[in-house]
Amino acid sequence: MPTKRTTKTDSPLPPELQAELKDAIKKAYKYLTLKPGCSAKKIQDAIFKAIEVVYRGKKKLKKQALEDLGTDLGCLWGQTLVDEFGWEWCMADLRGDVFVAVVSPNRAFATQPLGFIADQLQKRYPEDIDSLIAFNMIAAGKYSKGKAKDYHVFA
Repeated sequence: MPTKRTTKTDSPLPPELQAELKDAIKKAYKYLTLKPGCSAKKIQDAIFKAIEVVYRGKKKLKKQALEDLGTDLGCLWGQTLVDEFGWEWCMADLRGDVFVAVVSPNRAFATQPLGFIADQLQKRYPEDIDSLIAFNMIAAGKYSKGKAKDYHVFA
């Protein structure tokens, strides 16, 4: 029997998911005590520091609080890619694996910001926290070129 060839595509976020994303971003700004419109660098530094506090065990969070924080900070982390570099929120469908993503303008690269930041919050010494370095690599142009519609997932 021939196998069905699936493709890599994306579609817009459903309206209810867009609303949840906006709400999570507001919560993240509040948690980080930042105001909307501050620089991407300031946001990324604050996200890193918030992860570091959990990483070093200075703040104990219950499972649900940790999940909520991962969602909120992940949404803000992804939104800075949108605001700073023109990336775009979407539902990525990479050969049947569908997830909320932020993708580069030519769709060469994709990231799963919610899962990425949730993973960062689970790390413990001696693992490295990668949220700031990933953002800085994008800022430096590491993920600006690539084959269009390749959807290489990097974080």
